[in-house]
Amino acid sequence: SLARTPLWTSALVLTIALGIGSSAAVQGFVRGLLTTDLPIFAIERVVTVFSIDNTGASGPVSFEMFAALKNRSDIFESLGAIRESQARVSIGPQSLLLSVAGYTPEISTVLPLASRAGVTLSHRVRFAHFAANVEPTGRSIHIDGTGIPIAGAMPYWLEGLYRGRAVDLWRPLDDRDQRDGRLQVWLLGRLRPGVSRQDAQAAIDGINTTDQAVTALPYTGQTPEMAERIANITASA
Repeated sequence: SLARTPLWTSALVLTIALGIGSSAAVQGFVRGLLTTDLPIFAIERVVTVFSIDNTGASGPVSFEMFAALKNRSDIFESLGAIRESQARVSIGPQSLLLSVAGYTPEISTVLPLASRAGVTLSHRVRFAHFAANVEPTGRSIHIDGTGIPIAGAMPYWLEGLYRGRAVDLWRPLDDRDQRDGRLQVWLLGRLRPGVSRQDAQAAIDGINTTDQAVTALPYTGQTPEMAERIANITASA
């Protein structure tokens, strides 16, 4: 029967092939977003924590929330905070407006930040302002007029805390900033073995007293907006 109607048969086979191919492509795309090849130790236990306002937009959480969650050693093996801001930076004769991530020490247990005090350059800034055969470690740059030694450079695969939101410089969060009650931060931490994301979410819900939802999601490098959309898609699938 199929042989007697070659045009109809060809159209049928093409339709089936396109359907299978598109389904495989969509599944592969979603799987690629859900997984990560970031070389971070025990990344399957790493989560990012952020707030969601009543419009659905994601944002940082209060430093008080971070302090409360940090004390939940039964949930988190480590939990660190990052504050993103802009600063005037002088590198040699150049003065630039760059993005700066101030971080608490716990972030170094997840991301490959230099252990020494000082500023860590992004891979892009390191090679944009220093020749490949020049070691910048030990040299100084100025951030908002204050000289700070360079402690090292980030690897090429880490653009910033989230993809599409590049961080130019990383530096330890100033103690003065941490005492600011208005400080807003993004959280990144590693769960204890055997603790699920749902356990972490329950701990967050028990602490959160604001009118904004605070969410913990697996860290893949995706922005909170993208991570939340993917989580909603997979939950409804």
